[in-house]
Amino acid sequence: MKAGPRVSIILISIFIPLSVSGAGILINEIAWMGTLPKEGESAQAAANNEWVELHNPTDSALSLGGWKIVASDTMPDFLLSGSIPAGGYFLLERGSDEVVAGTPADIIYPFKNNALSNLGEHIFLKNSSGETVDEINASSGWPAGDNTTKDTMQRGGPSWITAKATPRAANQGSGMSEQPKQQSSSPSSTQISNIAPPPFRVYAGEDKNVIAGAIVDFPGYAEYLDGSELGNARFWWNFGDGATAEGRSLTHTFNTSGVYLVGLHVSSGTHAVSDYVRVNVIPNKVKILRVVEGEAGFIEFTNPDDFDLDIGAWIIDDGISQNFIIPSQTKISGRSTVAFSNRTTGLFHYGVSLVNLRYPNGIVAVTWAKAVTGQEPTISSRPEAVVVSPVESVGKNTGSDPASESAALVRSDRPASFAFLFAALGVGVLAAGAFIMIKSRIRGG
Repeated sequence: MKAGPRVSIILISIFIPLSVSGAGILINEIAWMGTLPKEGESAQAAANNEWVELHNPTDSALSLGGWKIVASDTMPDFLLSGSIPAGGYFLLERGSDEVVAGTPADIIYPFKNNALSNLGEHIFLKNSSGETVDEINASSGWPAGDNTTKDTMQRGGPSWITAKATPRAANQGSGMSEQPKQQSSSPSSTQISNIAPPPFRVYAGEDKNVIAGAIVDFPGYAEYLDGSELGNARFWWNFGDGATAEGRSLTHTFNTSGVYLVGLHVSSGTHAVSDYVRVNVIPNKVKILRVVEGEAGFIEFTNPDDFDLDIGAWIIDDGISQNFIIPSQTKISGRSTVAFSNRTTGLFHYGVSLVNLRYPNGIVAVTWAKAVTGQEPTISSRPEAVVVSPVESVGKNTGSDPASESAALVRSDRPASFAFLFAALGVGVLAAGAFIMIKSRIRGG
């Protein structure tokens, strides 16, 4: 299931190189639906207990070094190692060796970004040369498996069947005598290093889209494999933009756009586990649609992007002396508008000529100025929370209608445009006065 907490635990496998051709290895069983909840485990957590089984029907042991399982959408996409004995089975568990109770995993693949969609997948088993050895095209839906009973999808000859799970053993109704489950201590199976796996898992949060300049929350979490919270641990964050910090849950601001891979690294005793979250930082596109003055008025914002954006801790000011700090965790839904009343902000009760929307660091993101009769409204915006020159992303306002709303404020792409207008007007008045004086002297002479 492509949702829920993620785990990043990696075990070191050691193996003896064997045959590498891999011809005949099959994807034999898939628990795309997860498992039934174990004692003390929630149904949601159990739905993430996904596993895959490979089968080697040949009479030779085969190496999996450099192999991978990958979906057409690259989720999942993880590497394999070790080997499968002749006629044997190879169990791949997602995130933890506790996924299949009582049956040790041959490979524990990373939890994050490796979930199987309940709607189906197109999955490839590829060898070290990148050649497809086996393929399951279930992009239009899984042909077998039951999300209610958690019966798995098993290969039954030329077709797939739904049956009780048989990890590391022959499938139900396969026509083959069931082989005993191979213990990881078997000389012919993949040997797991005697280094104990970390007894806890780490969660750095979900991938997210944020505005450049916004304050971003990073709620770190770590727990033991039994679900209890991990204490006495060091939480160290690397935000991917050169900044680092220590602490369980922190905030950070990305002032420039880009895609950042933020890592949470947790250490406790001799163990260390990491998890990563991808943060897509986009230029600011939030706009002010209109500002209506008076006690019953409001300021209205719009988010033209397709996803929710957080403007918490941003600042609205009236260009004179008053400002309002937007409460934290204030979000605008994708392609939606929100309005703050003047009673709430304490702004715009009287005549206003200028409105600024500022990033949390104080840099102006959007500037509005009252419309001048006969002029089209324009906008001055700064897409990132850094000082850049010249001002970028200047565009025309399409959201306001100053002709029908006398109290509406419009946006200006030149903060000095009014000074220029008044200067030009003054020059015109002086020129006209000089002309009249000269004309009157001529008449008088």
